[in-house]
Amino acid sequence: MICQEVFQTKAIFFHTHLEHYESRYALGPDQRKAASWHIMDCRAAALRGHAGLCNACGHVQVHYNSCRDRHCPKCQTLTKERWLEKRKAELLPVHYFHVVFTLPHEINPLAAYHTRTVYNILFRSVSDTLKQFTKDRLKEEIGFMAILHTWDQKLNRHLHIHCIVPCLDAAEFIRRFMQHILPSGFMKIRSYGFLANRHKKEKIG
Repeated sequence: MICQEVFQTKAIFFHTHLEHYESRYALGPDQRKAASWHIMDCRAAALRGHAGLCNACGHVQVHYNSCRDRHCPKCQTLTKERWLEKRKAELLPVHYFHVVFTLPHEINPLAAYHTRTVYNILFRSVSDTLKQFTKDRLKEEIGFMAILHTWDQKLNRHLHIHCIVPCLDAAEFIRRFMQHILPSGFMKIRSYGFLANRHKKEKIG
């Protein structure tokens, strides 16, 4: 059954079913490159490799090269985990809102042929919406992280963007704001020497 084959490598799955799929549906150049030239040949002889020789017993172990395609789960697992760890390190010690923006499915055919344009418009619309909302309602500037998802849990095309937006409750906001109030007579920026205000005009101007 196909359900059982899905748990095998994608390379085996594509080798088994891609030809039949192509007989019914056309593949775009990026799709063909990822499936036919990369994932199907990942860590196989087609991508060549290198051999390791044991000096003790003479055993030769061949290691084939990986495709390094961004859609290949074998190649991108470590990269994904490293990316997640970097994003976690950027998180602030505050609460976050999870906001999702979904593109109507009627636009899916257009997105298939003008992918870059549609994705750029989607990201820009999400950014402008969140920035304008916080400017109008909170009179503040917002920061957030946005991630594009192109399918749902059943691998159906479902274009949507997940956003995580940091937030502070009233007491925490006031506490942090008060930390930046300086004692009387202090300024946040003060220049000395020839950069001081009293000397700047005669020594630099």
